[in-house]
Amino acid sequence: GGVGLGKTHLMHAIAWELQERRPDLNVLYLSAEQFMYRFVQALRDRKMMDFKSIFRSVDVLIVDDVAAGVRFYRDLLGLTLEKPATDDWAWFLLDAARPTQRLALATGPLLFEEHSPKPDGHRFGNVHFAIQVTADEWSEIKARLSAAGIDTFGPTHFDWMAATGHYCYDPAGNLVELWIPDSPEATA
Repeated sequence: GGVGLGKTHLMHAIAWELQERRPDLNVLYLSAEQFMYRFVQALRDRKMMDFKSIFRSVDVLIVDDVAAGVRFYRDLLGLTLEKPATDDWAWFLLDAARPTQRLALATGPLLFEEHSPKPDGHRFGNVHFAIQVTADEWSEIKARLSAAGIDTFGPTHFDWMAATGHYCYDPAGNLVELWIPDSPEATA
């Protein structure tokens, strides 16, 4: 299916539900890149039997990748990739004028993930990203999202921040807020 239809969110929900209902099942969630790396490594090292035994012990294998997120943030939201994406990582500049602000998409384990009280696949939970845009940028982004069949929600005005937010969900189920300041001075 296309970007934004909820495939990754559905995969996470399936993994979570399986763990809740059937804790006896061995569920493995990995990226397409991780799967292919293990496969190629097993071929190269002539250890296909080891590779097969790993996956034979898995009751449910869920494979995901970063590509859908890249298409969403690059093609629909118009963010700039800092460098070419891999199947495991993509780094976007949130504002080319301030290159220290970045958004990272990743699969696999992250730093300190082992300390999260949440189950595998949900260690950090869904996230809310808030990205500042201009009214003109929002018009262009909204048109791209609509053309891709992605629902948008809002607008919601926030007096406390003198801004209006528009919302959608990314392919991983994270809430993305695109906010427009009431005036350029509001963010200075």
